[in-house]
Amino acid sequence: MKFALTSLSFYVVLLHLVNIQSSLAQNCTGAAPVIANASSPAANTTDGAATTFTCNEGYELTSGNLTLLCDNGTWSWDGVEPVCSDIDDCGSSPCKNGATCTDQVNDYMCTCVPGYSDKNCSTDIDDCSTNPCENGATCNDEVNDYNCTCVPGYSDKNCSTDIDDCSTNPCENGATCNDEVNDYNCTCVPGYSDKNCSTDIDDCSTNPCQNGGTCA
Repeated sequence: MKFALTSLSFYVVLLHLVNIQSSLAQNCTGAAPVIANASSPAANTTDGAATTFTCNEGYELTSGNLTLLCDNGTWSWDGVEPVCSDIDDCGSSPCKNGATCTDQVNDYMCTCVPGYSDKNCSTDIDDCSTNPCENGATCNDEVNDYNCTCVPGYSDKNCSTDIDDCSTNPCENGATCNDEVNDYNCTCVPGYSDKNCSTDIDDCSTNPCQNGGTCA
């Protein structure tokens, strides 16, 4: 009987101590800490409660723990204070063809080398799109350039220059040379013929001399 009373007394004292401790526990009343680049949820101010933060989009946890505790009226992190750092969006090397990648928040920007375009600089700009080649030439696209395959008779970058077929002086015996496209024609002086006026016309071929005369 004496043992029973002692046990009961111990239980009453223990319950009393628990009640005292509960009455002494304090909720958190001050403003909860703010973490850069992280969400700020309504922190649970109840003593012993935990509140979990979240890094903002484009950021990742690089150290610490995102759990905030209310410990008898005091805010404390469950471990080291967290740090949310900008994710390196250039880390996967999204920019192509020698472009420079600039990291942004939850994004990136590629600075293309001349001749490429689009988000990742993966598209070769069609330098033939403006039809730079003239006079029936074929345009061949290159990186930040083009070249023209001219039809015969034309030259220069855009095939806009008619080649002077008279530049080699093909016409002979005082003939006049007339340039054409990939050709020429000669205006012969009287007495000459053929393409280059190199043939002396045989004026005796018609036997113009009569009465036994000799044509020379």
